[in-house]
Amino acid sequence: MPVRNVDLGRRSVPDLARIDRARWVEVLLPLSRKDRMDAALHPLIRGGAAYEVAKDLPPPASEAAWSAIGGAPAVPVPSAPSRAARQVNFRLTDEELADLQRAAHVLGLRPTQLARMLVLNGVRRMLVEHDAAMVPTR
Repeated sequence: MPVRNVDLGRRSVPDLARIDRARWVEVLLPLSRKDRMDAALHPLIRGGAAYEVAKDLPPPASEAAWSAIGGAPAVPVPSAPSRAARQVNFRLTDEELADLQRAAHVLGLRPTQLARMLVLNGVRRMLVEHDAAMVPTR
């Protein structure tokens, strides 16, 4: 797929000027909103056709995934573990690991970061729900 550099060469986006218009939706769909707009606002594409296609696309998968897990991670991920940190290990099947890697990629995280975030958020949510259930009603 033809690409062009943006942000002084730090990123590349699809070069829609060199891609068949019938494939624009397919090419733009997996991109973030920013990348979609950077690709669509290419100076060689006349008439704003690419912009119209990009703006009418559903939210990127990464945004839908973040909203499904409640937004940004509530659990900070320390850069270096303290001495009091403990390690938790669990095994995944090849299929479960592939799913974790795919989900982490969608969210722009490393698989370990996503696994830690999901475990800690799930534990906190369970404890909040447990505590709420233990409060006597009047």
